[in-house]
Amino acid sequence: MSSYNHFASGAITVLAIAAGGFAYGSGDYDDRADRPAWSERTGAVTAAVDNSRYLELCGSCHFPYQPGLLPALSWERIMSAGQKHFGASVELNSTERSLITNYLLNNAAGRVDDALANRIMVAQRGAVPASITGSRLFLDEHDKIAPAMVKDNPGVRSLSECGACHTGAKAGDFSERQLVIPGYGRREGD
Repeated sequence: MSSYNHFASGAITVLAIAAGGFAYGSGDYDDRADRPAWSERTGAVTAAVDNSRYLELCGSCHFPYQPGLLPALSWERIMSAGQKHFGASVELNSTERSLITNYLLNNAAGRVDDALANRIMVAQRGAVPASITGSRLFLDEHDKIAPAMVKDNPGVRSLSECGACHTGAKAGDFSERQLVIPGYGRREGD
């Protein structure tokens, strides 16, 4: 076989693999058959944070988000950003960073049998959100909330302040029965 034939054969192989990868990543692939049976259980509850070091290091600055609120790849990207963390500087030594990263990855959406995490994974359809507030399920659930109820509300300030409205958020309960918007009261589902 000539070197040209070797090159052409190699190029065709690379293109075929790349085309398969693009088709898989395009969202056309239906992965329902590949998901574990538990992934069909859905709801508005996720496991509460049970890592005291995570609560101490992360929860001291912001709401201690449950790992099941994002897919593992999202957490991996967030934790690999180094000291740049959503506009804040974060100082973690390598042991702390590793401990938190492992906790987040091991308990991320798609890796746990968790009602809300399952809904998040299904809604993402393969997309990798950069933040919880950027996930498809979050956007769908919060799209009808008026800015006056959040940004202009001193009791809330931001959609990232989960515990401001979701009274059961620390326990992992984001259901509407636990939803009370400061200054507006209980909000029933639409």
